Amino acid sequence: MNKELSLILLSKLQDAPWISRTSGVVQVVNRVIDTGDGTFVTKRVPLAAYATSQDCGGTQADMIPDSSYKGMLYFEDGGVTAPVKARTGWQYTSKLRLVCWLNTQLITGDDSTLLSARVITDIATRLSGNPFSNTPFSRIAVSISNIPMQDATIFSKYDYSETETQYLMAPYEYFALDLSVTYIIAGSCVNEVVAIS
Repeated sequence: MNKELSLILLSKLQDAPWISRTSGVVQVVNRVIDTGDGTFVTKRVPLAAYATSQDCGGTQADMIPDSSYKGMLYFEDGGVTAPVKARTGWQYTSKLRLVCWLNTQLITGDDSTLLSARVITDIATRLSGNPFSNTPFSRIAVSISNIPMQDATIFSKYDYSETETQYLMAPYEYFALDLSVTYIIAGSCVNEVVAIS
C-alpha cells in the first residue's frame, strides 16, 4: 500500500520548482560496480521503481545525488499499522520517510542556509488540506511526525562513494521528514481477488 500511497503524495509535490528528479518509494538494491582496476565492489543503492525524471532512461533509476539536478525527492517505506475497523471500511496508518536533497546553486544561485527551512515549509503546505481522497484511499490525512537530525545517517542505508558523498556537503543541502499518513479503505472498494487458473 505504501508504494501506491507515496505516488499519491508525490502528485501533490510534482510541480515544485525546486526538484527535477522524484520517485515514490525506493528499494535498496545491490549493484556490482567495476572499480576500473579489474576488481568489483557491491554497493547498496536506492532504486526507484517509478522514477519520474525524463532523463532517467527508463522506468527504474538510482536515486543518488547528482550536481546536474536542482533537487531530488523520494520516499522510504516505514511500514503500515494493523487495520482498525472504521464505519465505512478499515483505517490504516502508514509510516513514510520523505528524503530530499537540494543543490542550492541551481535553486537560489548561492549557498542559502535557509533553503531547507523554506522547502520543508513548502512541502508541509502542499501536503496539507487534509483530509483528501484518491481511490481506493479515502480521508487521507498527512502529518509530519518528526524531522530527523540533518546528517549523513539519513543516507546510511546506502553505500555512496567518496565522489557521491561530496554531494552531502555545501553547496548542497538535504533533510528527511517522517510522515504519518492515516486513511480508510472501504470494503466496497476492494475487488475480490481471483487467481488465474
